[in-house]
Amino acid sequence: MVCRALFLLGLPCLLGGSLAHAGDALSVAMDARRVERGAYHTLGLLRLQRALALRLAEAGYAVVGLQRAPRVILRFTVAGTTLLLESEGGGSQRMRRVERGKGRLENFHLEAIHRAVALVREAERTLPPASQPTSAPIHRPTSTRVATRPSSAPITRPSTPAQPPSSQTEAPWQLEFGFGAMALYRPGGVDLMLRAHGRVGVTRGLGLHGVLTFSPSQIDTLKVYEIAGLGGLSWRFPLTQTLTVEPGVFGGVLQHIYALEGATNDSGIRWDLVGNLVVEVSWRVHRRLTLGLFASPGLATTDRTHDLSGERLWRRSWLRLEFGATLAFRLY
Repeated sequence: MVCRALFLLGLPCLLGGSLAHAGDALSVAMDARRVERGAYHTLGLLRLQRALALRLAEAGYAVVGLQRAPRVILRFTVAGTTLLLESEGGGSQRMRRVERGKGRLENFHLEAIHRAVALVREAERTLPPASQPTSAPIHRPTSTRVATRPSSAPITRPSTPAQPPSSQTEAPWQLEFGFGAMALYRPGGVDLMLRAHGRVGVTRGLGLHGVLTFSPSQIDTLKVYEIAGLGGLSWRFPLTQTLTVEPGVFGGVLQHIYALEGATNDSGIRWDLVGNLVVEVSWRVHRRLTLGLFASPGLATTDRTHDLSGERLWRRSWLRLEFGATLAFRLY
């Protein structure tokens, strides 16, 4: 935040005399307030904004602060390692994505500057003609500048249809599906647990989860199956470009199904409420594939026991600890 403040305060000095003609040139402001501090430094957005400001000034635009009522606002948001550039002006919004990738940071900045300038040019063409300045046509008449830049045609790309308004897009919606193999420890025994989950990213690191688990257990003639459905919230924090940590809280219901064969032929279904605290560390091995290590302490409403002829066959405490590995597929 300090670096961003210094950048905004030093912007007029950086651009030299470009602000002197702010009344004659199209005013453009940059807004990176939605970017978290870690992502801001990881992607080198301070250097990117400086270079972009110079490029816009060279192109004849007046780069100003947000407080000066700019006619075009260029907003920065970050989703994972993807930089989202969005322009606002002329009553419309356009968005471009720039993937960080594994190349040099300078190449990433060049691509971002290329697309940001193209967004500003598109936004300018949508502005009402009456709002263009007329007192000093010698500086940069809109019609002449657009006509003498044939290179702007291949730079622009079709906007993605039905983009939501910027007030609702701090980050794009993300959809993930995954599964995992867990060990479920409860005082009394350890059982295998299979886990399937879905995650919807709401804004930046915040996610909504739906989880389904299945845990089988058998001792002698007793068979136990436990099925749980849970929902919850989590927050994903980037540690590096490929590592994230995601704490969360979950709650739901547990169905305990048992069948005791033999002389009694006893069977039935019991219900419990369950709650878990979750911590998952994920490693992005591919753009759409992540591996995770998962740990989740929790509790249920009751103990579960099964006896036969006064002898304890099976017991599990209300305390729970799940730990294991997950594999997730991400859809954007």
